[in-house]
Amino acid sequence: IWNIYRSRMLGKKLQNCGMKVIPTVPFGTYELTHFALLGLPQNSLVCISTVGARKRHCSRMAFQAGLDILSRCLHTSGVLVYGELDTFDYHDLKTYHYEQSIPYKSEKVR
Repeated sequence: IWNIYRSRMLGKKLQNCGMKVIPTVPFGTYELTHFALLGLPQNSLVCISTVGARKRHCSRMAFQAGLDILSRCLHTSGVLVYGELDTFDYHDLKTYHYEQSIPYKSEKVR
């Protein structure tokens, strides 16, 4: 919740400086996804990421549930999808796909 708040505050500050902002919608628990949608304008563009959503079954389920909530609750003009599209059901959401420019590689911190 704290990171969503910080993201929205930074977006607001950038908008106040005249920049166009595309908000990101992180998917997690049902409550977190609903919280992330609060205050986002209807009929606007949002960005989501599939990075990390394909690795484990529970991550895939949470991502798909997030897409379901997004399609029901926020009437978007389109969704920017960062990462691989995979086999997720995007419902009737208009998607714009762009791939990762740098492959994601997690490293253990010593």
